[in-house]
Amino acid sequence: MSNTTIHLPPQIFKTWINSQEEDEQDLIVYRPEGFPFPPARFREKLNFKENGEFILTVPGADDVPKGIQGTWESSVKDKILVQFPNSEIEGFILQIVLIEEEILKVRRFPIEP
Repeated sequence: MSNTTIHLPPQIFKTWINSQEEDEQDLIVYRPEGFPFPPARFREKLNFKENGEFILTVPGADDVPKGIQGTWESSVKDKILVQFPNSEIEGFILQIVLIEEEILKVRRFPIEP
């Protein structure tokens, strides 16, 4: 799979944690690792690597966080295709609505067959 980092803002390459308190309708809000979140049982994490690797952290069967290895690619500045070739997890498309050093707002869409 080929990926293009030139179209993505450099701020994306870090671990982002869901700030569910700030989610609005179809917008999912993430803050960088280290942000002072209020207590929560679990928070989804996204980690974008410049080499095209992607890690999605979700709750496991016993509520222990589970990192799922995937890949990302982008040919336009605001859309990212995320896939999990070695997992049963469905891939998705993230549309970047806002990205700054301290906040990432996205919309998530299923991949059309």
